[in-house]
Amino acid sequence: MNLHWGMVALKQKQLSTALNMFLPAAFSPPAWQLFLEATASRKQPKENTNLRKQVLID
Repeated sequence: MNLHWGMVALKQKQLSTALNMFLPAAFSPPAWQLFLEATASRKQPKENTNLRKQVLID
């Protein structure tokens, strides 16, 4: 989470906030793994087979 929000703050040019959030997590391999998995999952198209679809209006 800190990696994500640190990068968001950096994009918004809030340098001190970005560093405060990003630096502690920047040296954590599990944080990077979670960040990369979340980023990759957002780019893949999703199909939810558990979602039942019903036509309400004909």
